[in-house]
Amino acid sequence: MALSRTLNPPARRWIAASPLIYLVHDLEELATARDWVGANWHRLPRVLVSWLGGDIDLTHVYAVAIAIILVAMAAVAIAAASPRATRTMLTVFTLCVMLRLSNALLHLGQAAFTRAYVPGLVTALLLVLPYSIWLIMRLERGALVRHEAVHVLFIGGLLLQIPVIGAVLLLAALLAR
Repeated sequence: MALSRTLNPPARRWIAASPLIYLVHDLEELATARDWVGANWHRLPRVLVSWLGGDIDLTHVYAVAIAIILVAMAAVAIAAASPRATRTMLTVFTLCVMLRLSNALLHLGQAAFTRAYVPGLVTALLLVLPYSIWLIMRLERGALVRHEAVHVLFIGGLLLQIPVIGAVLLLAALLAR
């Protein structure tokens, strides 16, 4: 069942804009990750260091990962913003937003744990966190996502955060080599 009657044009625009908003965050990470990893290489988990090796171009791998995330998020957002969007598509989109919200919370947790800047912290705090919360509230207020589903999707986003990051980085590393 399409949601064309309940998904108004402003909501469609905000959904469609989400990949670009999240891209700003990803670009901050890209701009700062190489120097941060270089300065903190000794603090990274050994399994990650051995998997990455010493000769990998992290900037290239990260750029490929950002492209993968952008394409996937854009496809989901375009489908969710469509006049023919279904509740299922909107639920998938909401899960993606929850993944991004979880990512912002992960940045805040990392910064609190290390008591230092981590790549992506500024845009996680100033852009991703408020935008994601606002968008979820707007979807819920418009009865596009049920309140109970918001809680389940948030937990899903938290649980999927690390596996999704790992899978995207693995795919990016394979494509970048």
